[in-house]
Amino acid sequence: MARTMRILVIDDEEVVLASVEKILKHDEDVEVDKVTSAEAALVKLRENEYEAVIADLMLPGMNGLELICKIREEKPDMPTIMITGFATIQTATQAMKVGAVEYLPKPFTRSELRGAVHRALRRRRLPPTVWPGAVATRTGTSATSTAPGSVYRVPEHTWIRFEKDGHVIVGMDKVFAHTLGVLRDFELPLENDLVEQGHTCLRAQDSEGIAHALCAPISGRVVEVNPDVGRNLDLVLKDPEGKGWLFKMEPMNLEKELESLLPD
Repeated sequence: MARTMRILVIDDEEVVLASVEKILKHDEDVEVDKVTSAEAALVKLRENEYEAVIADLMLPGMNGLELICKIREEKPDMPTIMITGFATIQTATQAMKVGAVEYLPKPFTRSELRGAVHRALRRRRLPPTVWPGAVATRTGTSATSTAPGSVYRVPEHTWIRFEKDGHVIVGMDKVFAHTLGVLRDFELPLENDLVEQGHTCLRAQDSEGIAHALCAPISGRVVEVNPDVGRNLDLVLKDPEGKGWLFKMEPMNLEKELESLLPD
């Protein structure tokens, strides 16, 4: 990051605020403002300019989801990262529905937080053809069709597509792919590995040494890893929703887990 970035952090636990500040101030070009309530955060946002907001889900009074909705009304281009100690794919999708661009479960590592912040900042600089700037509030349905070709998403993170044989293709959302920068390393699950919904299924490192993790949208057994991606990492960045798909899996617990995703 070439210039000073100012980030607002909201959490009612002082130890979390101190930890986030310590991690982010490791980058000399980052300034951190800290508050313990959503109401105080809104005051700060009206008085100052920020590059991103990091908000806890469980806040006194107005909660993190309600805060994000307010931020979307007043500053629709503001990237917001949701953090929570109650991490599930359901709460992740709920956060994305109201406009969060990143979701980070506690406890998180220094690398995970730095990766989420860098992706959020890069999102704001994406051209309109990739990301239109303002993150619109998403609305989904409870549809759970598993017909071949049906696509579901964790917004701006992952997607799945049903195949004729009952297997599911898993891929990276194009917005996530465009925030990774230049990839230096890439680690996918292996064939026959079991992946669990909401847990990391992909690790990557960019040319700046920033680590990135992608969580599995559903649980299941990996039956095939895209061999073309292993030979050419650029496929994931250039065609993440086509030839750059990640792996094929045999889903488990699909009926329950599919309800947490948004249909295209």
